[in-house]
Amino acid sequence: MQLSYFLILTALVLYGLATVVFAAHMMREYKHTARIGMGLLLAGLLAHAAHALRTGSLDTTGWLAFGIGLIVVIVTLRYPMSALGVFAAPLVFLSFTTALFVGVRDSSVHIALKSYWFPLHVSAAIVADALLAVAGLAAIMYLLQDHFLKNKQLHGAFHKFPSIHVLDDVSLKLLSVGFLFMTIGMCAGAFLARQYWGTHWYEDPRQIWSFCTWLILGAMLSARFFTGFRGRRAAFVTVFAVTCIFGGLFSLNYFNITKHNVTYMELVK
Repeated sequence: MQLSYFLILTALVLYGLATVVFAAHMMREYKHTARIGMGLLLAGLLAHAAHALRTGSLDTTGWLAFGIGLIVVIVTLRYPMSALGVFAAPLVFLSFTTALFVGVRDSSVHIALKSYWFPLHVSAAIVADALLAVAGLAAIMYLLQDHFLKNKQLHGAFHKFPSIHVLDDVSLKLLSVGFLFMTIGMCAGAFLARQYWGTHWYEDPRQIWSFCTWLILGAMLSARFFTGFRGRRAAFVTVFAVTCIFGGLFSLNYFNITKHNVTYMELVK
């Protein structure tokens, strides 16, 4: 078995085990399950990264899975949010599996795309998507926690969730940083479009969708910073915006109605 296939299989198994362990952490009072789950997730990320470094390329969905997992590890080191792994680990596992079995195995990239704008555009977009995905998960946890509190369900998984204030703070910070990287990615993409298509604005469906979601996120963040828009309504809007972002992008790629059809990108070469 080639080393690259061994690393892929190892990452897949570790992500799957992390998903199972985190589920057990929520359903039963097992000791150290959160740490074991986080350790498995981190080990999967290491195998994932080793594969990416060895091959020099990876499907963008695979990079998204890696980004989500890495951000979850960083967040849980800063905040008491072990329950975040319950939501994130399955998402990482499914994204990585999708990259393996659905992603296009074509490492050829049009020579026009091999400019310094290309890795900046792709890297910033992937980081932004990963940050926004975890922000959406934190918002979902906020809504669940809010439901538990209002219905006085002070048992079960409730005590393993962080406070709504922590969840709101984490979601806002991730959204803010994600919006910044989204802006960088869109600006780099505009210059790349100019180089490749001859114009900064090509009216590509994905370009239009990204701009619309960027406006929604910008308006929501402005409301949060300047008008005190927060709490349950802000969590609902966050989940809605993140769902629109990923639902729209995956739909556009699935029906192949966008010029953003390079799925296997050589970021290193």
